[in-house]
Amino acid sequence: MSLTCPHCHKPFLLAAVAPPAVAAGVPAAVATQREDWTFPPGAPAPGPWFCPVHRQSKIVPAGVSSKTGKPYSAFWACPEKGCDERPPRGYPVPHAPAPVAPAPTPEPPMPFPPMEPLEEIG
Repeated sequence: MSLTCPHCHKPFLLAAVAPPAVAAGVPAAVATQREDWTFPPGAPAPGPWFCPVHRQSKIVPAGVSSKTGKPYSAFWACPEKGCDERPPRGYPVPHAPAPVAPAPTPEPPMPFPPMEPLEEIG
């Protein structure tokens, strides 16, 4: 069945999808629906979160807000522009190693010695 996304107005196919695996003690609705429910700290992750509308997800890496200057943790989001679907607060994000800055490249040696300053003619 073909439908149109209410957020981005792109067509998509509606297909039967198996529900995500759910950890013991975590309500099944938590893995797919946005609720005013906080994921229990220390609970095992039920797997990656997927947008219930677009069936996609991405991890936004931790960083610093350009608006407020405050640091924020990594979080799940839908990659479709304009989609406001989010997982429950505190939904676990797998830890990725921090990016390593490349080592600075040394300046190449000069092919000849530097010149002496010229005398002023005057």
